[in-house]
Amino acid sequence: MKKREIFIASRWPGKQDPPFALPANASPPKAEERSGLPHFRLGNKYKEEGQYNRAIAEYLAAIRLNGHLPEAYNNLGIVYKHMGRYDNAIETYQEALRINPNQSQAYDNLGVVYLEMGLNDEAIAAFHKAIETNPDNPRAYHNLGAACENKGLYEYAIHAYNQAIQLGPTLMEAFYNLGIIYGKMNAFDQSIKAFKKAIELTPHNAEVHFNLGLTYRKTGMREEAIREYEAAIRLDPDFAEAHKNLALLKQKGDNHVY
Repeated sequence: MKKREIFIASRWPGKQDPPFALPANASPPKAEERSGLPHFRLGNKYKEEGQYNRAIAEYLAAIRLNGHLPEAYNNLGIVYKHMGRYDNAIETYQEALRINPNQSQAYDNLGVVYLEMGLNDEAIAAFHKAIETNPDNPRAYHNLGAACENKGLYEYAIHAYNQAIQLGPTLMEAFYNLGIIYGKMNAFDQSIKAFKKAIELTPHNAEVHFNLGLTYRKTGMREEAIREYEAAIRLDPDFAEAHKNLALLKQKGDNHVY
């Protein structure tokens, strides 16, 4: 089956801080300039545009002006993570948490880095801290499920994914990952149910259709599997695995499981 999803979240220092820079011809008030927020906002703009080196420069400028802006450290960590600079990301998230130990998203993002490094125990500890500081964080529960799944703790993973769904009923990725883990456990009825819910939430996701097709095939539901492979190909005409499995399934006398 195709891999599960994990999340990483940006931070804004307040609800009134917009995700864009000030106009080029605008001069920020002196107090705001000293706060580092203009550089922080510009860093966010560059981050969203994928201009990571420029984003780093702006976040560092914000930190030089205001070393007590945990959101700048958090978003700088995100950029380092996207660039594969995991050690820098960890150090930066830890600094954000030193400034504000109650920043759930920084714990969550730290856990994501550990997860991508294969450090599942460290990831689980970080996700637990994210949940401890914000019990209503569905993405932390979701990412905890991914770490537990990596360790083969399937029941714990299912519990975490279900907690994520309870807090975020439209969190498609939690249903998708439930479908994958139920498939690993050969609990195909539950897997089909989870994938169907994921498709209901995001009908144009080729990978979900593909994985539902795999599950149908494993339960001997040939026509349903063909339908889902064809849906995946319509959504992604270059989906090589879907083309391959569809061709094999249509072969006369096919009795294989893919």
